[in-house]
Amino acid sequence: MKKLLLSLLILSSTTLWAEKYALMVGVNNVKGKFPLNVNIDLEMMKTLLKKAGFKIQTLEGEKASLSEIRKKFKSFYGLKKSDTFLFYYTGHGARMRGVSKNEPDNFFVLQSTDFDKNLTIVNSGALTDKEYSMHLHNINAQKVSIIDACHSATIYKSLSKSKFVKSILSQKGSETIFDRANNIENFKSFKPNNLINLSAAKDDQQAEISPKGSIFTLVLIDLIKKNPNITFKTLEKKIIGLIKPTALHIAKQTGKNLKGEFTPEIYTAPASLKNLRVKDIFVKQRSKPYLSRVPRENSKHKLSIKTSDGKKSYPLNKPIKLYIFSEVKEGYLYVFEEKRDSFTFLDQQDLEDCEVVEKKRKLCRVDNIWASKPFGKSVIYALITKQPLKIEGKHIIKEHLKINKIDWALLELNVRKN
Repeated sequence: MKKLLLSLLILSSTTLWAEKYALMVGVNNVKGKFPLNVNIDLEMMKTLLKKAGFKIQTLEGEKASLSEIRKKFKSFYGLKKSDTFLFYYTGHGARMRGVSKNEPDNFFVLQSTDFDKNLTIVNSGALTDKEYSMHLHNINAQKVSIIDACHSATIYKSLSKSKFVKSILSQKGSETIFDRANNIENFKSFKPNNLINLSAAKDDQQAEISPKGSIFTLVLIDLIKKNPNITFKTLEKKIIGLIKPTALHIAKQTGKNLKGEFTPEIYTAPASLKNLRVKDIFVKQRSKPYLSRVPRENSKHKLSIKTSDGKKSYPLNKPIKLYIFSEVKEGYLYVFEEKRDSFTFLDQQDLEDCEVVEKKRKLCRVDNIWASKPFGKSVIYALITKQPLKIEGKHIIKEHLKINKIDWALLELNVRKN
C-alpha cells in the first residue's frame, strides 16, 4: 500500500474558488406610504447568503437610491465568468409611460423615486427594466436575480409591453401608469444570458407580505435550507406548491388577510441552468486540490473516520455525514475526497472546536456532503496538521504542509444508482 508524500500535495494552477458577490436592495416605503417589512426579508436573505460564502452589500433606506445602485452595479462589471453575482430586490415597483406611448417601461421604485398626486414622476430616480438588463449584460459573472415583487415574472427581460412589475397601488390588477419624467434615461434592451431569475409572481399577480416577512422570500429560503440538492426546476415546483399553504398558515397565526394567490416563476438562460442544483449557488463551495500520491493506510492510528450511520454505500443524492475521531487534541483537520483521480476539498476544522467524547477523544462532524456522480468508489481522506495550512492565492504552500503533518486516515465509500 502506498503512503502519502505530503510534500507532493499540489493544487491546479487556476483559481479554484470562484468568488460570490451579492447586492441586496430593500425599499420599505415610498414617501412614507405603502410600508413593507423589507428589513425582515433582508435579514433572512443576508443570513442565507453569508452562510453560502457571498460577499454582501446592502442598500436600504436613503441608500436605496438610483445613484447608489448605479455605483454598486458598475463595481461588479469586472467580475470573471467563473464568479457569481446575485441581485436581490424586495420592495415596490410600478410602470411608467415609455419613450413610445404604447410601450410602458417597468421600473423598480427606489428611495429616490418621487411622484405627485397626478401620477407624474417628478425626478429621474427610478431603475427601469431596460437599465437593469443593461447592468446584468455588463456583468460577466454567472448571474442570479431574485425579485420579491408583484408582477415580477418578466422584469429581467426588459420587455416594453403592457406588463408591470410591482404596483404601488393596492388594488389587484391595477393598470395605473405613471407619466415619465423627461430626464429619465432610456437604455437599449438586452437579452438575458448566463442568468437564473427567480420572481415572486406572474405579471398579472400580486405577491404578498406578512408580519413575518414576504411570503415568497420565506418559502424560498426555507426550501433552499431543507432541499439544497434539488435542481432549480424542482425548486420552482416546490415553491409553487407551498405559497398558498404558507400564506394561509401565517394568516391563521396573525389574523392578517393573506390568500397566497400568486405563482412564483424561475427562468434560466440558457434553459439548461434549470438543471443546476440549488447547492451550486446557495452552499459554500470547496476548492479542488489534486494529490499526486495518496495514503492507503493509517500510520499512527490516532485518527479514524466513519459514516454516522455506519453505511459505506449510498444512492445518488443521499446526504452523507462523517464522524472523525482524533486522539490528537490540538491541531487542524482537513478532509478530502478522491473520485476517479479527481480530488475535492470537503471541509476544514480547528480541533479545539470539535466535541470531546469518550476516552477524551475529539469528535469532528462533517455534513453538507451528498453522494454524487460519477458512480462507483469514493475515498475520503482526513488529515491533521499542527498549524493551519498557509494558503497564498488559494494555493497551499507545499513546504508548510510537509512540516505540519501529524496524522491521516481514510474511508472507502460507494455511490450507486437509486
